[in-house]
Amino acid sequence: MPFPVIPIVVTSSIAALITYVGVRMAMDEKREHPHDGIRDLDETAREGEKAKEIFRKAGQFLEVRREQTQGQLEALGRQKAGMFESVLIPFEETFSRIRNVDLSDADLPSFLAKAARWITLESSKLHEVTAHMRAVVAVGVDALAFDALAALAACGSAGISTPASASGGPATTPSSLAASNTTLAWLRGGTFPECGSTVILGGVAAAPVLLVNGFMLPPQAGKRAVEQAVSNLLNAEVAARDIDRKATEVRKVLKRLMEGHLADDLAALRELVSANDDYRTYDRPQKTLVARAASLTKMARDVAEAPLLGKNGEITDAIGQALKRTKKILKALETARRRYACCS
Repeated sequence: MPFPVIPIVVTSSIAALITYVGVRMAMDEKREHPHDGIRDLDETAREGEKAKEIFRKAGQFLEVRREQTQGQLEALGRQKAGMFESVLIPFEETFSRIRNVDLSDADLPSFLAKAARWITLESSKLHEVTAHMRAVVAVGVDALAFDALAALAACGSAGISTPASASGGPATTPSSLAASNTTLAWLRGGTFPECGSTVILGGVAAAPVLLVNGFMLPPQAGKRAVEQAVSNLLNAEVAARDIDRKATEVRKVLKRLMEGHLADDLAALRELVSANDDYRTYDRPQKTLVARAASLTKMARDVAEAPLLGKNGEITDAIGQALKRTKKILKALETARRRYACCS
């Protein structure tokens, strides 16, 4: 299998460049001096050791990337849990108290009105999700284990199970959906199942590798097997890097939603509903507040719930679509606010 040329980005470490150049040198040497039975055994042995050293460095590089991506998943899971605790659950509790809701007459642009109507059409689904997450965050966001945070980051609320613990309180663990994801298991610090088997890491076949305490090769592995393994390791590093980047993108969008007056709208909505819970008596600005808070909550819920990783560890289309829609609406909102600021 020809060794794939992968891009070396500015943010990559020096170790990445060393690994890449070392592998390419090994490939070039092989093309220039194919083994024809003439070269002595000592030189062949030296080549084997050199290839295995390159393999070792590639494994170290991938481990660094795994740790970075692991940290990004933990941060994303914590951010999602915090958003459920501080925004999504309180919104559902507040919105469910409003009587006679009809968002069709709210003074909203069409792109927001559509999102707002979803809240009333699928309020039961929102209630189900928030009820589940209420049990998850009951232990406190800071008390959530890394496995639970990573599962929430990768799979949304469906990634966490909340069986009753022996003490009667909620105990959070990855669901069967999250536990069966090989890529997520590896990113959480787990190991692949067995020596020599082909596993899928972010859609990349990563074999032959055995993982007990890091990447290892069978002692009898030949040079070709080592080269294939190095290629697999570096392809896996690219897959892990893509997951890291997508998790970072999700975090930025969720932050923009919070800064886009979602928290302020929720506070104003709670105050309004505490004073008056009959939507029919609201004036136009009050109806607009309800609809805008519903729209922003819908977007936050979509991004938080869209799975980041698919069954085989690939980045899903669902998260891409959720981010695309949310960015488009946020851009329109920010443009409208700037125009309003200029004209007021």
